[in-house]
Amino acid sequence: MFLTFGNITFQGIKLPTSFESSFETIYGQIPIIGTKPVVQGIGEKLDEHDITAYFHTDFCTPRTEVNAMQAMRKSGTVAYLVDGTGKNYGRFVITTLQESKVVCLDNGYETAITVQIHLLEYNTNASVFKQKGSALASQNPVKVTPIALKASVGALINADVLSATQASATLQNHITESSTPSAGKYQQIVSVVTSAKASITSANAKVEATKKVVFRAMNLRNSFTMVNSALDDVKAAATIKNYNDLLTANNKLTDSLYYMNKSYAPVAAFIGSREGGE
Repeated sequence: MFLTFGNITFQGIKLPTSFESSFETIYGQIPIIGTKPVVQGIGEKLDEHDITAYFHTDFCTPRTEVNAMQAMRKSGTVAYLVDGTGKNYGRFVITTLQESKVVCLDNGYETAITVQIHLLEYNTNASVFKQKGSALASQNPVKVTPIALKASVGALINADVLSATQASATLQNHITESSTPSAGKYQQIVSVVTSAKASITSANAKVEATKKVVFRAMNLRNSFTMVNSALDDVKAAATIKNYNDLLTANNKLTDSLYYMNKSYAPVAAFIGSREGGE
């Protein structure tokens, strides 16, 4: 996995062609009589990221991929942006989506589409309250039950691995953010380990039940064992509140996560294929 944004996953043969980031600090200029203005830092602007991706019918249905992103943009979906190392960039929304039809058939069917997605950091301020309107409720709108789509086995495994990666990233933040963790912090670590192990266990069960995925990822099952072993070491160190053992276990977890993501590459390619999407 290279990058995920909500339910959108860029991996295998669906890697982005580019991933650009923009960070900016705001400075104000205070006028001073007889000399140059004084510069004062005001704060950080919202982070922005631009993702360019290419979709082709050889490995997906381009229009379906683009429509899913358009739906997130129109609904104002707020989602986390996480990369394959477990780094969490924060919450973002899609502000603009530009698509280019690269190749089309005579009847207009798109066989290749390039999209450019602009993400804006979603930041909330507790002192700002949203207005609550009642006009829509007064019209008694008809409730519509959404259609539940059946996810592929590959996509379900992908969700479990992503969940384990995110939990592990949170876990490592808990470990390294303080040299003297409190009793409550150790309890948080144990709780996050439990969550990560549940995701790994769930993914492993699906891999066992899916011979096609196992065939394409012979090393993935071994990587699950390594990650689970590292998580057990973290849990044990947190339980006895031994910070040195916790740091050692964290290094082991980092190595095992790297191996899991490397072993996961064949599964990612399988998910991106037509067969994996069925």
